[in-house]
Amino acid sequence: MLLCTVVLCVLLLSLNSSKAEGIPTATDARTAAKKFQNALTQQSLQTVLLSIEERLRNLDNIYAMQYSPSIEGKLEMYGRKLESVEAKISRLEAVMGNELDKISENISSRNFKDDLARDHVLRKIDSVYERMNHRLIFAEGKMELMERKLETKLNTMLSRMEKMEDSLEIKDADMQTELADVLT
Repeated sequence: MLLCTVVLCVLLLSLNSSKAEGIPTATDARTAAKKFQNALTQQSLQTVLLSIEERLRNLDNIYAMQYSPSIEGKLEMYGRKLESVEAKISRLEAVMGNELDKISENISSRNFKDDLARDHVLRKIDSVYERMNHRLIFAEGKMELMERKLETKLNTMLSRMEKMEDSLEIKDADMQTELADVLT
């Protein structure tokens, strides 16, 4: 405890000397330590503690004078901001409460339930209609494709039949000429 008191006194003395002269130096600290040691031997421990307490009060007063107004101003500003935020929150709560009340009334009313049921049925009908339309369009596309394929096959078959007919006519004509040649 005595060591803490010594360190505290050295710091206080160095602070007092640094305020008076500007920046503390090593010689100031040594001088302060020697002064403290001399004071400790000359005075009783009680008077040293009273001196330290008095110096701490002086530092507290200096601190209070320098920083108290700015801190109080900031606290007041934060208080005003908190009050405005609380007012906004209370207004928002009131508005949200009114909106929730309206919504709960609408949900509980029979008309809303009927409207929901009608909307649900209409949505189902629309989705079925859309699916049927898609299937119809798909089937029509398939039919057109099949029609084109059948038309192509029919044209191919007709051209083959014409070729076969031509070849049969040529064979018939050749056979008739051969038969006529054989008979004559």
